[in-house]
Amino acid sequence: LEAVGGLALLCFVATKSSGLGWTPPHSPRYPGEQAYYREMREDKARTAAYYHAIDALAPGKIVLDLGTGALALLALRCARAGAAHVYAIEMESEEAALAERAVADAGLQHCITVIQGRSQDVVLPRRVELVVHELVGEIAGRE
Repeated sequence: LEAVGGLALLCFVATKSSGLGWTPPHSPRYPGEQAYYREMREDKARTAAYYHAIDALAPGKIVLDLGTGALALLALRCARAGAAHVYAIEMESEEAALAERAVADAGLQHCITVIQGRSQDVVLPRRVELVVHELVGEIAGRE
C-alpha cells in the first residue's frame, strides 16, 4: 500500500464470489439490513482486506470513519492499529448510541470520538489524514 503525494485511496469491491448478491432497500429500518451487515462482517476475505489496509495506514494518523455503524468496527480496528485518534461519524442516532457503547465496552473512548450527525454537517475539531468507510448500496446515498 503506497500513498501518492501524501494521499492514499483504498477501495474494496464486492464480487459475486463474495456472496454479497443484493443491496438493502433505502429504509434504514429494513429488517434484512442487520443480516446484511453480519454477512459482510463475517466475509473473511473482505474483512481481512480492510484490516490489512487499516493496519498498514492508520498507525499514528488522525482517522475519520464515515458511517461507523452500530458496532463501530472500522473505528475500533483503526484505534487498535495505533491511530492517534478516530472520529466516527454516524447519521442514525440509535446506531451512534450503540457505537458509543461498543467503543466504551472496548475501553477505547480515549482515542475514538463518536459523532452523531450527517457527514456534510459535521465540523471536525482536527484535520484527518485517513478516511475509512464501509458504505454500501442505498446506504451510501443517504450519508
